[in-house]
Amino acid sequence: MQVFVNKDDAANVAAIGALLDRLVRENEKQELKGFVVSIGASDEFASIPEKKKLDAIGWMVLDAEGKDSYQHDAAKKMGLNLDPKVKNTIFVYKGKGHTIKTKFVNLKTDDLPKLEEAVRELLKKG
Repeated sequence: MQVFVNKDDAANVAAIGALLDRLVRENEKQELKGFVVSIGASDEFASIPEKKKLDAIGWMVLDAEGKDSYQHDAAKKMGLNLDPKVKNTIFVYKGKGHTIKTKFVNLKTDDLPKLEEAVRELLKKG
């Protein structure tokens, strides 16, 4: 699972991160992995993993090099929608080809059960 953040609300990202962390822990035997990437972020965002004890997932902040995050070259190379209205993009994928099975855009806390369901369905399929 990959979560790309573009100036999303820190509380929303913390909730998404907490879900990913729990799912990775629960599915360790199936080698489920997850990470959160933000292009440019506040100190509050950068401190979420430590505050919430999210150590089962990767968490990184890419330097925006003084630019708005939607202009960052790394995001462009990943093929992300760089519209500033897109606050987060989540890819659920599996396999050597990393074929995306489910994609969420602008996921909010209320929609976290949908993300969990998508991950569980993917894991069932083996």
